[in-house]
Amino acid sequence: MKATNRQTAVTENNLASRQKIHREVEECFESQPEGRQLYYERRSGQYDTSAVAKPRIITFMQLTRAYAAMIFDNAAWFGHYKQILNEHRDRIFRESDGPFPYYTSAAALFCIDRMFTDKRIPRLYNSARFHLLAGVRLTLIGPRMPSGGRPLNDACNTILDVMWDPVASEELVRSLLPPLIRAKGETESTFGTVARTKRFGEDYRRLLLEAGHSERKQR
Repeated sequence: MKATNRQTAVTENNLASRQKIHREVEECFESQPEGRQLYYERRSGQYDTSAVAKPRIITFMQLTRAYAAMIFDNAAWFGHYKQILNEHRDRIFRESDGPFPYYTSAAALFCIDRMFTDKRIPRLYNSARFHLLAGVRLTLIGPRMPSGGRPLNDACNTILDVMWDPVASEELVRSLLPPLIRAKGETESTFGTVARTKRFGEDYRRLLLEAGHSERKQR
């Protein structure tokens, strides 16, 4: 019997719950200042009977995709959860990783999702939210995140300071929409379809760079 995507995700989630890095990520999420706390579901269903607001619960699948969008420099991976895990296991959820970049990725995604929920950003673009997440990183930090140490920690704080600011984060995300629209072009396909293609990711990144988004961090 072939496992469904949901069954596979649950199995991987439960296996991940036993790894040290996942426990550290969970603790990091909950230890943030009031208003910035998130809750990492490292065990499937662990918050089902809690009073935690559902939007603040970050699943294993969501975190995997958010981290890939924020940290990696390959737009083709953003919509392909299984591809991230199968081809890049040596680059994600490593025991040597600190939890802060995972929290940063999840927090930025949460803030973008909240803009859609609050209708501050048209839901038309919701299916391209991981591309928007990558655009946030590119605009605030540049084409690549630092590999570790204090530079990585400083980069994460830069992203968090903007994304937790409702005015600054909305201004930033709105500035990412025109390149998104141009990357889609005149195709009749929906954003949900186009956003999963390698070409869309590459075109969007190129348009952001051409528009000088990676230079904004120097201003």
